[in-house]
Amino acid sequence: MVKDFFVTLFFVGLGMSIPMPNGADILLLAAILAVLAIILRLLVFFPLLYFTGLDRRNSMVTSVRLAQISEFSLVIGFLGTQIGHISDELNSAIIFAFVLTALVTPALFYKADWVHDKLSSVLEILGFKAPPIVDTDDDKPYSLALLGFHRITSSLLHEIGNKQPELLKNTLVVDFNVNIHASIEALGPKAQYGDLCNEETLIHAGVNKAKVIVCTIPDDMLKGTTNKQIVKMAKHINPDAIIIANAIELPDCKALYDAGADFVFLQRVEAARAVEQAIGQALSGNIDEHRSAIEAIYGSLDTRREVL
Repeated sequence: MVKDFFVTLFFVGLGMSIPMPNGADILLLAAILAVLAIILRLLVFFPLLYFTGLDRRNSMVTSVRLAQISEFSLVIGFLGTQIGHISDELNSAIIFAFVLTALVTPALFYKADWVHDKLSSVLEILGFKAPPIVDTDDDKPYSLALLGFHRITSSLLHEIGNKQPELLKNTLVVDFNVNIHASIEALGPKAQYGDLCNEETLIHAGVNKAKVIVCTIPDDMLKGTTNKQIVKMAKHINPDAIIIANAIELPDCKALYDAGADFVFLQRVEAARAVEQAIGQALSGNIDEHRSAIEAIYGSLDTRREVL
């Protein structure tokens, strides 16, 4: 707490020492420094992350989100002016560049996947390849296709493994994060790289042959698409499949059913129903019995071993 207080005082004092720009030159220099900083972050971090094993999308997204100039540069600039190595004008430009990148960073954070998609063709030409998509030409359909992998899918695989372990070997998981594919396949399912926005990708992955398709990622985590768009796409490539979709807001349910979903779930509603049962048992004085019954069916939460 004391450290944070003095750090805050330092930056307040640093801000108070910023001279008013005498003209447009300092602001122009600040803009140039900000653009160079963003470009250099991409040129440095993207290849480094890519060649150390991270896939292309995650390497680009991480690099874009690291675009902000570090606060430490302000300290270096301040010390440089104190010993005469940096002029006041240059130090002012550095500070303004820091402010510019700080303002731009939130937008870049949310647009990082969009930046990757726009640059994907250029990256492909430069030799930065996306993970290969294996075309599944076998005629045997998957019983279950899980689109996206996050907490829900992680817990779902655990439940399937406990109750229907034979289903795991006939399950397909499509997700762009190749770093977790080995952990997924260790449980039994087939993990396939794929962009949920791309219909051809889903076909090559084998989603068009699945009996049941589950959209596991909520809209606020999806990039460049929505559950409604995924449902329409899945219905187009696999009209006979049963499609289960994920909704966030109550009005989304009707829109998803209209789009072709056969069942829609809301995480908050499912959680509320479970908690309501626990509350009822608690008021009846049977909470210990209720907990024992739940653990007898699903096991204790602290013994679960999941991918995430």
